[in-house]
Amino acid sequence: MSKTVASILVGLLQKLPPSWWVALTQSPAANWLRRLSLLTFAQGLVTADLNRPLIGYQMRLDMHAGHRRFVLGTYEPEVSQVIQSLLKNGGTALDIGANIGYFTHLIVVSGRIKCGSVQN
Repeated sequence: MSKTVASILVGLLQKLPPSWWVALTQSPAANWLRRLSLLTFAQGLVTADLNRPLIGYQMRLDMHAGHRRFVLGTYEPEVSQVIQSLLKNGGTALDIGANIGYFTHLIVVSGRIKCGSVQN
């Protein structure tokens, strides 16, 4: 049942225009969506479909670590828009501290990338 609710929620969110997306992430509704996602999304490590701006792509995410934001599309939409606008003509970017690779993934879709992350 909860997987169906999550699928419906993600499907509805994918239909929102980008300007609504930014407004949504800055509104009280964002907290409500995050709380709802705690109840509906699978927990632990999962391979999940990403939401806007990476619809059609998947990542291995840890839902306990707050990675639901990548599935909901509420993870730093302003930064994603800037990256896409700067690289829309196939530019090259350097991603230092790539972490789990969300922005790396976005840059690969938009242009070319050189990336790395420092390990202790």
